[in-house]
Amino acid sequence: MGRLLLVLLVLTFLPGCALGSSTVVATPTVPAARPVVTPTVRPPLPTPTPAAPGTADGLPGIVVTSPQAGATVSSPVRITGTASVFEGTVQFRIKDVNGQTIGQGVATASQGAPGRGTFSAEIAYRGSGPGTIEVFSQSPRDGSDQFLVRIPVTLR
Repeated sequence: MGRLLLVLLVLTFLPGCALGSSTVVATPTVPAARPVVTPTVRPPLPTPTPAAPGTADGLPGIVVTSPQAGATVSSPVRITGTASVFEGTVQFRIKDVNGQTIGQGVATASQGAPGRGTFSAEIAYRGSGPGTIEVFSQSPRDGSDQFLVRIPVTLR
């Protein structure tokens, strides 16, 4: 028992008997907690028609305001909208349920690209039933359809 008391006394007073005036205190290190990151999932914004590359206003190259999808139209059909296309040239095709072109035409918007102009045209067709109005611009480079907008309608 005497030895145990002696060991306890030595352990108690030994730190105070160090040669110098500094005291060493040991503190355990605890790793820093990592913050919990919860990802935010946002649904994509709806884009009915992809924006046209190069349009100054960020809108699609052609926006059709009339007729609306699902409308019943009669010949001649008035097609209106805005466009930012080469030389303002907007073209139209009316197709029947079999994909056959039954009417077509061309209009010039009030401005050409890079501006945005309004257009309006009356296109005559022959036929009735389900159909599609296609509005587009023709590429000056290769003649392909650009900024194609398809509007399903009922033809009378």
